[in-house]
Amino acid sequence: MKIFLYIFAVIIVCSLNANSVGAISNKGDVNQDLQISATDAMLILRNSLGLDMSNTGWIDDNSSDVNCDGNSNSADAMLVLRYSVGLDMNATEWCINSNMEVIGARPIEATPLNEGTLFASTTGNGNNCSENDPCSVNVAFSKVVAGDVLFLRGGTYNVSSTLIPGSSGTTQKPIIIESYPGEIAILEGAYDEPEDVSNNPGGRTDGIKLISSNEYIRIRNIEIKHMGWSGINVYGNNNLIEGCHTHNNMMSGITIYGGQWHEDEPDYQIPYPHGNNNVIKDNISNANSDVGLSANGGNSDGIAISSGGNNIIIHNTVYANSDDGIDTWRSNDTYVAYNLVYDQGRGDGDGNGIKTGGNLSSTATNGLRAIAEHNISYGNRRSGIDYNSGKHLIYKYNTTFDNGFRGINALNDDSIIQYNIASNNAHQYSGLGTNNSWNIQPNISFISTDPNSTDFLRPIAGSQFEDKGVYASSTP
Repeated sequence: MKIFLYIFAVIIVCSLNANSVGAISNKGDVNQDLQISATDAMLILRNSLGLDMSNTGWIDDNSSDVNCDGNSNSADAMLVLRYSVGLDMNATEWCINSNMEVIGARPIEATPLNEGTLFASTTGNGNNCSENDPCSVNVAFSKVVAGDVLFLRGGTYNVSSTLIPGSSGTTQKPIIIESYPGEIAILEGAYDEPEDVSNNPGGRTDGIKLISSNEYIRIRNIEIKHMGWSGINVYGNNNLIEGCHTHNNMMSGITIYGGQWHEDEPDYQIPYPHGNNNVIKDNISNANSDVGLSANGGNSDGIAISSGGNNIIIHNTVYANSDDGIDTWRSNDTYVAYNLVYDQGRGDGDGNGIKTGGNLSSTATNGLRAIAEHNISYGNRRSGIDYNSGKHLIYKYNTTFDNGFRGINALNDDSIIQYNIASNNAHQYSGLGTNNSWNIQPNISFISTDPNSTDFLRPIAGSQFEDKGVYASSTP
């Protein structure tokens, strides 16, 4: 045991690139900093030895039991370490929470009311920002500091200027901005139609913007609509957007922006200075559209990762946006999983469900290494999943169905494309790949093709496709 612990500690110290970019649940993230790293492994090991865990960042929940054997011990720590340094997790005992089979947005649990420190309401005009004397939403946003929980009372807030938090959180003391438990706060802009932009082009706003200095902020369970730009725009690092509904905005529903790029300078501002390590989970983003504006639909995605790195996009429901559903564009190392994406494409928008790249340069240092797995992408005007010149991609365990062009479109030869299903698309697949449905036969039979069914696009039991597609079992 002593030899094991010594080797384990040496491995941790020597792991220079320990931060994970592929976390798919809270399993293993024992300090809840939104990434699975060697820090988590050391915390699990400390706890298993009975050491004092106070002031270490340890969150006492079941996330440390990553192999689901009912114990938190050195075996869990080793699994977390393996995962954090990118080793193959196949045939390990890492288990996935049962709710990971849910594709798309899931209900989220509200922050307890007794944790609230600031309050805003649609009629608030106080300065105390207390529950009995709430502030306006603008004042409340300006007052938040590390450790605050700002609750927005239910109702519609007319937003004429972008809401920007006045401070940042920390790993141990994040800022939480959330609808009051049991209520829904609606942030509404003034841009219902394209004519509204033409009439007031200088007044366009985002709903909420996390500027480059905003870190460790959690935006939860807020509805945002009719903004002139994006519903939520994230420039900062280490933030969480969870359980929100962004719709009918003139740009993308949710945007992450990590810094500029130049078409003729593929390595410009790489690594990106901001827009890194954010998590977008359990949101609904629909009907965001710039049809009637200059690009006539070509700029409004459901979720747009324009640049930045190591962002995680999981368990979102994204539909009926004018351009693409989820677009990782010039970002690097974006992880896209367990999303339900359908019916993209309006006006001159591309209409892909998921798009993973956007740099045509052969020496590009952005638009790289996106991972898309366990997604359903169906009924989109163009492809279910499109590489869009992205490089070094991984597509695994996705199901694409009834798309207007290809189920999966990936023309590069440097990517891993395995265990996917493409059926009933205009064209199933273009590119390379192994152990996919099209390597066996063009179309397959499903238990149900009704989107309302819990067996939607699940292969018939006993078929040769049960180990493929979105419902197939896999380790992290």
